[in-house]
Amino acid sequence: MAQLSRDLMFETERHPLVRRAQDIALSLVPSGYVDYYELEGDLWQLKSVSGDFGDPDLEQLVKAGFPMEIPTLITPWSTRQPFYQDVYQHELDTLPEVVQHIHAVATLPLLPNETLVGVLAVVLFGQRTWTTVDKAVVETIVSGLGLAAERAEQARQLTAQRAALDVRTQALGAANKEVEAFAYSVSYPHTAHRQL
Repeated sequence: MAQLSRDLMFETERHPLVRRAQDIALSLVPSGYVDYYELEGDLWQLKSVSGDFGDPDLEQLVKAGFPMEIPTLITPWSTRQPFYQDVYQHELDTLPEVVQHIHAVATLPLLPNETLVGVLAVVLFGQRTWTTVDKAVVETIVSGLGLAAERAEQARQLTAQRAALDVRTQALGAANKEVEAFAYSVSYPHTAHRQL
């Protein structure tokens, strides 16, 4: 967790933050992969993955996008709570033949500033019952990711505010020069007249 906190401290973009959290989560589980989805229209689009899908047909399906209604992703999205499946139902989300190697799944909503932005999925190829410790670790990673995403958004907003302030300062400087030129021409009309 300390490593995650250190790694996430300096990143300011969400998807690289997600990728680092995925790598750390994957290092803590046996075999499987960790992927991250965002809802775009009525499809779940894969934004990042750490690990291998274990089946090229599954990889193609994932990259094409899943319908919004699939239970494994819509459940944590709509409830705003983690969804743990100790025994993954192979017909639940997609063609059973491409997910036979998947045995346990945990999907968790990413909620920076209490705003739903995506779902992180930890997918295991081996049998596993999600223990209290497993859940605490995965939820801590996602919570840390949410805090890092909040900080990254605040940093982006601050940068945008600074840029806007710089533009206003430059515009104010230009306006001041115009006012000074006008004031000079009013104060010294004969100089301005001679210049014409």
